[in-house]
Amino acid sequence: LISRLLAQNIRHRGLSFVYAELLSHKEGNQIYIRELSQLDGFPIETLHPLFQNAVLMGVLRRSEEGMIPFLNPPGGFTSENGDLFVFLAGKYEDTLPSSGPSLPALERNLSRGVPASKSVRRVLVLGWNRKIPSLLYEFDSYREERFDIDIISLMPIPEREKQSMHHTKNLETVQINHLFGDYTVLGDLLALRPHVYDNILLVSNDRLDTGEESDARTISGYILLRDLLSKASGQPDIILELMDPENEKLFEKRAVEVLLTPLMLSRILAHVALRPELNTVFDELFTTGGAELSFRPAHEYGFSTGRFRFEEIRDIVGRSGDTALGVRKTTRISDSLGGIELNPSGNAIIRIDADDEIVVLTTYMPVSYT
Repeated sequence: LISRLLAQNIRHRGLSFVYAELLSHKEGNQIYIRELSQLDGFPIETLHPLFQNAVLMGVLRRSEEGMIPFLNPPGGFTSENGDLFVFLAGKYEDTLPSSGPSLPALERNLSRGVPASKSVRRVLVLGWNRKIPSLLYEFDSYREERFDIDIISLMPIPEREKQSMHHTKNLETVQINHLFGDYTVLGDLLALRPHVYDNILLVSNDRLDTGEESDARTISGYILLRDLLSKASGQPDIILELMDPENEKLFEKRAVEVLLTPLMLSRILAHVALRPELNTVFDELFTTGGAELSFRPAHEYGFSTGRFRFEEIRDIVGRSGDTALGVRKTTRISDSLGGIELNPSGNAIIRIDADDEIVVLTTYMPVSYT
């Protein structure tokens, strides 16, 4: 699960802030699931206007095999008896409809195409832990993308290859290059030419005795990396995996993303323990295929600089086959929330600038809805 989150965060800069809010138990928005039998039988696009303080993400449908997720469904998808509705909301009470469906349906496309990207994404992994083999396998599941991954660690290369053999023997879209060295040593880091990469991931060391020791090494490597990149033309996106929540405070004003993987995992387990249906939602959102979280430039939906009600943004994005979850202001991208505002009130007035992005639930590959 953590490997899936890391892979998606590398592909979409800023997702760590979305994860932090969705998985929190106290602050911001969470995913809620409820049964609303009075809405059974209606096309789902007629239902969005009924929720001014929540975003309808889709439904879960019961079957003999268990729950089947239909998130970001296309136009014409109709809810059925027994469906559970999935929402992004600040509190459970916001997921009650304001009235019965009466508005005409919006036209919705089935899905969006895979976004344009570089032909090969170059990723540098600093360090090694038991999640790396799963991460490499997860990258390979994105069949429309290519990854060139260099991994440097003090763990002997044969041992790394042995640990990852089961996951990497049939990779098709991932090229792996193992390097031996210490990323906290200036000479070893310089030799990597870190500025030429698209993404750099510093992973925790699970062979050390404590999370504090692991974080100390990760932070030392980041400081050295930051100083090197300050003198370079290229500026890769950097992600840090940390173990101790106290260390996150060190990076509140930094242009770097932090994933507290033990905390994230414990929060996911707590959510699923309290609401088992969420396991199906997380499994859908945090891997390839079906619906996933992403960012889209506002101009791709036809937005020009101006002020819009979030309800308008939801409608315009919906016509393109996506579900708008919020916005990301590029002028605030280095603040503690990454410039992200999820689920504004439908009547909230939002200024959209040229470089802003929409936080969306999107479907890159067509999905059967029969």
